[in-house]
Amino acid sequence: MMGTSYSEIVVEVRLDKACRLLAETNEHVSRIALSLGYAGASSFSRTFMRIMKVQPGTYRKQNANCRPAAKVRG
Repeated sequence: MMGTSYSEIVVEVRLDKACRLLAETNEHVSRIALSLGYAGASSFSRTFMRIMKVQPGTYRKQNANCRPAAKVRG
């Protein structure tokens, strides 16, 4: 990670967590944005789109198969 700035590392960590939360939960995008330290859903969505080249909602739909299966009560 030599030559990587602190802000680049922060963006990378936030993005990794965002991808996991989008793929593995049904949490609303605005709540994910706030939990990651963004001012709101729009700033999060712009950053996500710039880096991932896809909107957060689209990413969630494309990666929905990564979610753990719901437990069946028996």
